[in-house]
Amino acid sequence: MSGYESATHTPDKSRADSMTNATPHTPGCSNGTNSGRIGIVEAERLYKSNRLRELIGVGAEAQPLEVKAACKRALLLHHPDKGGCAEVFKLVQPATETLLLEENLYAFEGGVPSWAKLQLKDLADLRRDIVIWRTRLESARSKLEANLSASVGPRVQNDFLAAEKAVRNLNVILQQALARFKSCYSEHVRVMRARAVEFEARRVKEAAELALRERQYRGVVEVISHRHQRGGKRFPRMPGAVTDQDSQLKLGGIKANYLKVISTTRKRVKRGIDTADLESKSHALLLEAYALVDHCCNNVHASAAYYQRRFPVLPKSDPRWPSLAALNKEYRRLTQCIKKNTSTGQSIVLNTMAETVFGQAIDILASSDPIPMSC
Repeated sequence: MSGYESATHTPDKSRADSMTNATPHTPGCSNGTNSGRIGIVEAERLYKSNRLRELIGVGAEAQPLEVKAACKRALLLHHPDKGGCAEVFKLVQPATETLLLEENLYAFEGGVPSWAKLQLKDLADLRRDIVIWRTRLESARSKLEANLSASVGPRVQNDFLAAEKAVRNLNVILQQALARFKSCYSEHVRVMRARAVEFEARRVKEAAELALRERQYRGVVEVISHRHQRGGKRFPRMPGAVTDQDSQLKLGGIKANYLKVISTTRKRVKRGIDTADLESKSHALLLEAYALVDHCCNNVHASAAYYQRRFPVLPKSDPRWPSLAALNKEYRRLTQCIKKNTSTGQSIVLNTMAETVFGQAIDILASSDPIPMSC
């Protein structure tokens, strides 16, 4: 047995299997060290699965400047002259070249759009074709430099010229595709910024409208809450949340008649004339105005409760409160009966009953029962 044979001899099958399955050792390579380097096995796994960003040590959301810096760090870290592994460096180097391609240095927020996916695929195909034709060009050049026979030389010369022309044309097409990609990217950025500005403006407008509606709705709540405290002869004011123009015009007409009656009453008082008929008329106009305001507030309150899907509530001073409280109790009982283990059929029945109770509450809320006014 020679020296080489004695050094490589395995006395048993288990040792032979272990050496067959083991990764060949490369000087300076390991399965990872504390210096931040990765092993050859992990590098091959990341490279074959096309997880190039993880191979150089950045995440999928890294920006172009971060990718550039990470590529530089990875090349220095894994370079054999810097103590790195040559086999890992052979994988890191093409990965950095791929990541540093011009089209890969553009960042898309919220995912890559469909147009970019198509153009990126076309650019990748172009670069692959350029690599293929460059390989043919180098092969033809090396054959020409080898001074082949006269019978083979013309064919190799034609191959060389064809490959050179193909590389030149593909480079022109690649530059045009890159220019088109840059133009589309600039338009994409402009549109996304315009949409962001429009969305922010719409959000601010909606927030302002919501705040205005909340301020206006306070007038409705105030009217509903203070119905039992009405007294004197103060003419009611329509809350800002009421948008019915007809009701507002009608209230304006009632107010004009009311002011005329009040003016006539004052004149009669100065002359010492009886004003009993005018007082009854002004009281009737006040009742009509309060009834109109109550009706509008009831409608606004009912609409808000319906669209917000919140069970309506009223103060205890309101005559409708007992009926509404009973319905609220029944509604809560029905909704609590619906649980995760409730069958589909039973859930439908309970939901239907709850919706019926909710509808009855909305009807009560929209009712215009007159509220007595003490004068």
